[in-house]
Amino acid sequence: MKKYKVIFGVLRRLARDIKGVSAIEYAVILSGVAVTIVISLPLIGTDISNVFGSVKDGLSATSGSATA
Repeated sequence: MKKYKVIFGVLRRLARDIKGVSAIEYAVILSGVAVTIVISLPLIGTDISNVFGSVKDGLSATSGSATA
């Protein structure tokens, strides 16, 4: 029980402190950005893979014709 009082005391001090509030706001924003990235990467992953595959094929075709 004493640990909870210590934790809540620290949280209360952070809530009163402007810097603490700013840090909490930044943490919430950062977590939102992280969730957005984690959700969007699988959705666009195949498109990115296709772009790199096209670039690789284009470079292979170009370098193959130069050596022949």
